[in-house]
Amino acid sequence: MRHGDEWTKRAGRPKPGFFDEAKAYVRMAELIAERERELTAATAGTPAPTPAPVFIEDLANAYLAYLGRGGRAKPSTLQDHRAALAQPGPHKRGPKQRRARIMRQFAGREAASITTAEFAAFLDSLVVDGLAPRTVNKHREILHAMYEFGKRPGTFGLAENPVTGTEKQRTDGPSRADTFSLDEVEAIAVAARQGLHRDQPEGDYGPAVLKERQRLNEQDAAIFLFAAFTGLRRGEILALRWRNVDLENRLLVVDSAVSAGVISTTKSRRFRTLPLTEAACRQLRIVASRLRWCDRDDFVFCGSSGNFLDGTMLSKRFRRVQKAAEVRVRRFHDLRHTFGTTAVLRFDLPKVKEWMGHADISTTQRYLHSRPRSDDAKNLAEAFESSREPNEKVSSHRATPVNPGTSTRGTRIGRKSIRISGPRAKATAARSPR
Repeated sequence: MRHGDEWTKRAGRPKPGFFDEAKAYVRMAELIAERERELTAATAGTPAPTPAPVFIEDLANAYLAYLGRGGRAKPSTLQDHRAALAQPGPHKRGPKQRRARIMRQFAGREAASITTAEFAAFLDSLVVDGLAPRTVNKHREILHAMYEFGKRPGTFGLAENPVTGTEKQRTDGPSRADTFSLDEVEAIAVAARQGLHRDQPEGDYGPAVLKERQRLNEQDAAIFLFAAFTGLRRGEILALRWRNVDLENRLLVVDSAVSAGVISTTKSRRFRTLPLTEAACRQLRIVASRLRWCDRDDFVFCGSSGNFLDGTMLSKRFRRVQKAAEVRVRRFHDLRHTFGTTAVLRFDLPKVKEWMGHADISTTQRYLHSRPRSDDAKNLAEAFESSREPNEKVSSHRATPVNPGTSTRGTRIGRKSIRISGPRAKATAARSPR
């Protein structure tokens, strides 16, 4: 809020339609620029040009085309934006209809005619429909980015972004990481080697087919163990090539990932190096025993034709193998959490952050819950005890009795002895035999 010439920070978030200090300055700059354009046009003796009307569908298509050029967004991000801004109609695969919530609500409208209140009501309707706060915020984020694109020079000349004034949903913090024990991971690997996560083949098959089937089973087992021992994301495992592996020095370079079925950069867009335990190296040697598709540019984990694996199908097999191993079903990503919670027991957070490829150390901090040690409660109790004031340390210890007839005035009782002060006490002490 503003009082006179000074800004006073207001508790909480700004109400819809209002601005905090930073957004107020941005809006002020926009209004100044708009006024300057009007003055320039008036000086030239011509009216200010009126931007051609643009429908929200045209804005969405142009925004998606822009996002897909030059690697501005990872394939998975682009896929999410396309799904959110899709037109109503049947899915490309199957008879189900697209949700297309945004276009069902606003298709056929001029983008500049949709108000902040309308977008706020739309987002509120998503909450009423039961969408998670994170999903609602995702719709808001996509709409906001689309309108920001429409304001850029050379696009559609939109004067303002009506989504800016809408409220962002409050979300809970990250939940405690769900992990596997080493015994559980090994049980999963045993079930995978036995092929318990695949449908048994019907009919008679030659030895070559059965041998390839066994190779794929052993490869799945190796993937599940390797994921727990390295903490790689699923897409990073799928994109791993033999040139990234240094078994002699036990090092692994992670520089790419499969995103929406396409080879792309890692999530942080940076490569990283991490150590390989002997158990992780053992899984790679098992995979390399296939004696084919082992050149530098070949994928470490591959299908029957040497191509990289389908991530969705891998996750489905992982769920099935957990049921077969009679293990509580968790996500494939929880293998990564297993690595993180184990690594923080011996290594500092910056090192674990580097190995896991986190952009921010706050993401790594979620694994600190696994750090408490058995003596922490004892050390904490001693810390509280040592913080006592000297007079407060009396209550838990018995004092030495005072001689009869001796004044207790000026007496200070300590933990192990009695210290006597004052004139009467000094006199008594003087008469007492040593």
